[in-house]
Amino acid sequence: MRRKTAVSFLLERRGIIAAATVGLWLAAAGISEAAAADEIPPAVSQRVATVLAERHVDPSAKWPREPSRSLRDLYRETVSAVPLVITQDAIGSSVVLRTNQQAGAALLVTNHHVVTSPFINEEKNTRFAVLVFYEPGLATTKFDPSRVFQCLTTAERSVWCATLRNVTRLGVIIASDPSRDLALLAFRDVPEAVRPIALGSVDAVRPGDDTVVIGHPLGWLWSITTGIVSGVRSNFRLSDSAVESTVVQTQTPVNPGNSGGPLLTSDGHLIGVIVGSSTVSALSQNPSAELQVAAPGLNLAIGVNEVQGFIS
Repeated sequence: MRRKTAVSFLLERRGIIAAATVGLWLAAAGISEAAAADEIPPAVSQRVATVLAERHVDPSAKWPREPSRSLRDLYRETVSAVPLVITQDAIGSSVVLRTNQQAGAALLVTNHHVVTSPFINEEKNTRFAVLVFYEPGLATTKFDPSRVFQCLTTAERSVWCATLRNVTRLGVIIASDPSRDLALLAFRDVPEAVRPIALGSVDAVRPGDDTVVIGHPLGWLWSITTGIVSGVRSNFRLSDSAVESTVVQTQTPVNPGNSGGPLLTSDGHLIGVIVGSSTVSALSQNPSAELQVAAPGLNLAIGVNEVQGFIS
């Protein structure tokens, strides 16, 4: 029997949509029974097929060089929790933060700007994105759009199609905070390999600490890059937001497509969610004014403390 849509638990507060209690994300995960890949609408399947056909495999995912054992282990242990996010007009990365195997549900976070063009289920009055999780059998494949579309819209029994359907989910958008550029998604039928990424502490972060980013920059799926923390900035305003947030500044390479993905410590703990690169707010000679300045190599992640506050 299908469970009924339940969105009444969402409250509008200070211009953002926030979950009323910690436990409500489980109810949100039950919003849509259409989370199985074979129920993805044809128009959405066509978008997924087009996006995947334009993606490429990151050579680092195949480790052509011999990395340190710790980085290889970190990648293996966390990559399944960093699904690709596909919306009508954007792609991005994300971070699985909570799972409940008994309920068969999970919660993940990405950027607000990644999901501003969601797919709409008008019948159920829900907004959603498509999530594609890591699978070794697909990580080195070249996606053919017609084959992807056929797999998602028919009951073809080939191993490749079964594998694709097994890692494709619908993520229902249950909360969004533009001021911190965060969005919360819930999905059901959690892939077996997915384990939440453990949360670190911003208070323990220091300039010079090693960092790792996993995501999908410029369409290179499941890429890993490394760098260091450049600084931790409190009372930072993202874009033109009036809300002050904690951000972790890093020179770890990121590009469009990394947005919403994890900034990790060298032991795999989450210390931030990537919010972008290239521009940051800086004070001009007029202390009351802000100036947008180009900043190559100066990348930002919203601090994990902000993420914890958002999902609690």
